[in-house]
Amino acid sequence: MPLSYPETYYAQSLSETTTRPALQGRTEAEVIIVGGGLAGLVTALELA
Repeated sequence: MPLSYPETYYAQSLSETTTRPALQGRTEAEVIIVGGGLAGLVTALELA
């Protein structure tokens, strides 16, 4: 059963998405942050 989401400011203010190519090969990083919500933002700021 598909969910119905309310119209929000965020949804209405989205611009067109940009499609980027998938990463190829091996990529290494000390830290990755997945997501841009509050937890991701605070984590990135603390690590900066």
